[in-house]
Amino acid sequence: MPGIELSTTQRQQLERILDQAMDRTGAQRGCILLCNRKSHTPILVAGRQIDEGALQNPEFAACYESTILPVLESSEALVGSNARGAGSDTLRLKSAVRTILCAPIIRSGVVLGVLYVDSHIRARLLASEDLPPVVELARQASAILGA
Repeated sequence: MPGIELSTTQRQQLERILDQAMDRTGAQRGCILLCNRKSHTPILVAGRQIDEGALQNPEFAACYESTILPVLESSEALVGSNARGAGSDTLRLKSAVRTILCAPIIRSGVVLGVLYVDSHIRARLLASEDLPPVVELARQASAILGA
């Protein structure tokens, strides 16, 4: 990504941040994406059950449009669901109802990317009380990127 070169240490630290987010929320999938500000092209930095191939998947493209892009544009964290009737920011997936947490990674007032986690286990749907630790971990990711 232009302007951001990640060292091996930074990548490892971001991987740990993602693991912590997933552990704290019980999420099944997650990723840290950095974003080219001009083209809004996502760059996968860390992923669990989301890889480079998933970025090309229509399911993920829908997620990007309905969840990640609004977070990148608004600089505000989001709790969402793809459940029918859940509101205008719904994401309809073929596989299952998913609950989603997405927090911006901001450095010097610029949104560099997002920390994204989701779950489709009914016993562990993500909720607004899960958002503060994800937001804090996104702040830590920002500090790593600024190092």
